Amino acid sequence: MSIPSSADQLPLSAHPPGAIRGRDLVAGTIGAAVGATLTIGIVLLPIVVPELPQISAGSPFTIAIDECGASGTYVLLLDDGTALEMSTAGEETPGAEYEDVACILNELGMSETILSRIGTTRAMDGRQEGSWDGYVASWTYHPDDGLSILIEIDTKN
Repeated sequence: MSIPSSADQLPLSAHPPGAIRGRDLVAGTIGAAVGATLTIGIVLLPIVVPELPQISAGSPFTIAIDECGASGTYVLLLDDGTALEMSTAGEETPGAEYEDVACILNELGMSETILSRIGTTRAMDGRQEGSWDGYVASWTYHPDDGLSILIEIDTKN
Protein backbone atom coordinates (compact mmCIF):
# COMPACT_ATOMS: atom_id res chain seq x y z
CA MET A 1 0.00 0.00 0.00
CA SER A 2 1.40 3.37 -0.93
CA ILE A 3 1.06 6.60 1.00
CA PRO A 4 -0.81 9.19 -1.07
CA SER A 5 1.09 12.33 -1.94
CA SER A 6 -0.34 15.83 -1.45
CA ALA A 7 -1.36 15.83 -5.08
CA ASP A 8 -3.44 12.68 -4.52
CA GLN A 9 -5.26 13.96 -1.39
CA LEU A 10 -8.91 14.92 -1.53
CA PRO A 11 -9.70 18.65 -1.25
CA LEU A 12 -10.58 19.89 2.24
CA SER A 13 -14.13 20.56 1.16
CA ALA A 14 -15.98 17.75 -0.49
CA HIS A 15 -18.71 20.17 -1.56
CA PRO A 16 -18.82 21.27 -5.17
CA PRO A 17 -18.26 25.00 -5.79
CA GLY A 18 -21.40 27.05 -5.06
CA ALA A 19 -23.02 24.34 -2.92
CA ILE A 20 -24.76 25.50 0.24
CA ARG A 21 -23.37 23.84 3.35
CA GLY A 22 -25.45 23.11 6.45
CA ARG A 23 -23.91 25.82 8.62
CA ASP A 24 -24.38 28.42 5.84
CA LEU A 25 -28.04 27.44 5.61
CA VAL A 26 -28.49 27.75 9.39
CA ALA A 27 -26.72 31.14 9.49
CA GLY A 28 -28.81 32.42 6.58
CA THR A 29 -32.04 31.23 8.18
CA ILE A 30 -31.17 32.88 11.50
CA GLY A 31 -30.23 36.12 9.72
CA ALA A 32 -33.50 36.14 7.79
CA ALA A 33 -35.50 35.47 10.97
CA VAL A 34 -33.77 38.29 12.87
CA GLY A 35 -34.25 40.69 9.95
CA ALA A 36 -37.94 39.82 9.64
CA THR A 37 -38.46 40.24 13.39
CA LEU A 38 -36.78 43.65 13.41
CA THR A 39 -38.77 44.79 10.37
CA ILE A 40 -42.07 43.67 11.88
CA GLY A 41 -41.14 45.28 15.21
CA ILE A 42 -40.25 48.59 13.60
CA VAL A 43 -43.43 48.64 11.52
CA LEU A 44 -45.82 47.45 14.24
CA LEU A 45 -44.33 49.16 17.32
CA PRO A 46 -45.92 52.57 16.64
CA ILE A 47 -49.26 50.88 15.91
CA VAL A 48 -49.28 48.50 18.89
CA VAL A 49 -47.78 50.95 21.42
CA PRO A 50 -48.95 54.43 20.38
CA GLU A 51 -48.50 55.87 23.89
CA LEU A 52 -44.69 55.74 23.69
CA PRO A 53 -43.29 59.24 24.12
CA GLN A 54 -42.21 60.81 20.86
CA ILE A 55 -39.48 63.43 21.02
CA SER A 56 -40.17 65.82 18.23
CA ALA A 57 -37.31 66.28 15.79
CA GLY A 58 -38.50 69.88 15.66
CA SER A 59 -38.18 70.45 19.40
CA PRO A 60 -36.21 73.65 20.04
CA PHE A 61 -33.98 71.69 22.43
CA THR A 62 -33.26 68.98 19.86
CA ILE A 63 -32.47 71.60 17.23
CA ALA A 64 -30.14 73.50 19.58
CA ILE A 65 -28.31 70.31 20.60
CA ASP A 66 -27.87 69.31 16.96
CA GLU A 67 -26.72 72.78 15.90
CA CYS A 68 -24.08 72.80 18.64
CA GLY A 69 -22.97 69.22 18.13
CA ALA A 70 -23.46 68.55 21.83
CA SER A 71 -23.87 65.02 23.11
CA GLY A 72 -23.24 62.86 26.13
CA THR A 73 -24.77 62.13 29.47
CA TYR A 74 -24.51 65.74 30.67
CA VAL A 75 -26.93 67.16 28.09
CA LEU A 76 -30.28 65.41 28.57
CA LEU A 77 -33.71 65.84 27.02
CA LEU A 78 -36.49 65.28 29.55
CA ASP A 79 -40.29 64.96 29.50
CA ASP A 80 -40.76 64.06 25.85
CA GLY A 81 -38.41 66.82 24.71
CA THR A 82 -40.14 69.64 26.61
CA ALA A 83 -37.24 70.13 29.03
CA LEU A 84 -33.46 70.12 28.89
CA GLU A 85 -31.02 69.44 31.71
CA MET A 86 -27.32 70.27 31.40
CA SER A 87 -24.40 69.98 33.81
CA THR A 88 -20.94 71.43 33.27
CA ALA A 89 -17.75 70.06 34.76
CA GLY A 90 -16.68 71.28 38.17
CA GLU A 91 -13.38 70.99 39.98
CA GLU A 92 -14.42 67.57 41.33
CA THR A 93 -17.02 66.29 38.87
CA PRO A 94 -17.15 65.67 35.12
CA GLY A 95 -19.68 67.41 32.91
CA ALA A 96 -20.49 68.88 29.53
CA GLU A 97 -18.06 71.24 27.87
CA TYR A 98 -18.76 74.86 28.80
CA GLU A 99 -18.68 75.81 25.10
CA ASP A 100 -21.45 73.29 24.28
CA VAL A 101 -23.70 74.62 27.05
CA ALA A 102 -23.04 78.24 26.03
CA CYS A 103 -23.82 77.37 22.40
CA ILE A 104 -27.12 75.71 23.35
CA LEU A 105 -28.15 78.68 25.52
CA ASN A 106 -27.34 80.99 22.63
CA GLU A 107 -29.32 78.83 20.18
CA LEU A 108 -32.31 79.02 22.54
CA GLY A 109 -32.06 82.81 22.51
CA MET A 110 -31.39 83.15 26.23
CA SER A 111 -31.45 86.83 27.18
CA GLU A 112 -28.26 88.62 28.17
CA THR A 113 -29.82 89.37 31.55
CA ILE A 114 -30.29 85.68 32.36
CA LEU A 115 -26.81 84.86 31.04
CA SER A 116 -25.37 87.53 33.31
CA ARG A 117 -27.29 86.19 36.30
CA ILE A 118 -25.99 82.67 35.59
CA GLY A 119 -22.44 84.00 35.30
CA THR A 120 -22.62 85.71 38.69
CA THR A 121 -24.35 82.90 40.62
CA ARG A 122 -22.43 81.76 43.69
CA ALA A 123 -22.75 78.49 45.56
CA MET A 124 -24.36 80.23 48.54
CA ASP A 125 -27.07 81.77 46.28
CA GLY A 126 -28.90 78.44 45.99
CA ARG A 127 -31.21 77.65 43.08
CA GLN A 128 -31.91 80.64 40.87
CA GLU A 129 -34.67 81.10 38.29
CA GLY A 130 -35.29 83.16 35.22
CA SER A 131 -37.44 83.20 32.09
CA TRP A 132 -37.29 84.55 28.54
CA ASP A 133 -39.26 84.15 25.28
CA GLY A 134 -41.16 80.95 26.06
CA TYR A 135 -38.62 79.31 28.38
CA VAL A 136 -38.18 78.98 32.14
CA ALA A 137 -34.78 78.09 33.58
CA SER A 138 -33.51 77.23 37.04
CA TRP A 139 -29.87 76.68 37.90
CA THR A 140 -27.31 76.21 40.63
CA TYR A 141 -23.56 76.64 40.63
CA HIS A 142 -20.81 75.32 42.84
CA PRO A 143 -17.10 75.34 41.93
CA ASP A 144 -16.81 71.65 42.86
CA ASP A 145 -19.87 70.56 40.86
CA GLY A 146 -20.11 73.12 38.05
CA LEU A 147 -23.28 74.61 36.64
CA SER A 148 -26.49 72.57 36.71
CA ILE A 149 -29.30 74.09 34.65
CA LEU A 150 -32.81 72.93 33.85
CA ILE A 151 -34.69 74.66 31.03
CA GLU A 152 -38.37 74.02 30.37
CA ILE A 153 -40.76 75.24 27.73
CA ASP A 154 -42.97 77.81 29.45
CA THR A 155 -46.50 76.41 29.19
CA LYS A 156 -48.01 79.23 31.30
CA ASN A 157 -47.61 81.91 28.64
